[in-house]
Amino acid sequence: MENMEQMRNNTHIRFEIYQSGTAIATEVSAIATVVLTIATDVLTIATDVLIIATEGSIQLGCIHATKTKEL
Repeated sequence: MENMEQMRNNTHIRFEIYQSGTAIATEVSAIATVVLTIATDVLTIATDVLIIATEGSIQLGCIHATKTKEL
């Protein structure tokens, strides 16, 4: 009988550990999702900056080519 009670207690403890591990994994997953969302936003902003820089560079190149042609 004592063994059965001990086994029941061990099972209960294992289940609590499992629940805690599952809760921690869920929190870590939520944090990872937020981090990935932020990283995506940063990459979107960086892409926009590169597009603007490229457009500016093209315009400067056109101005330079026009002035060179005039000379």
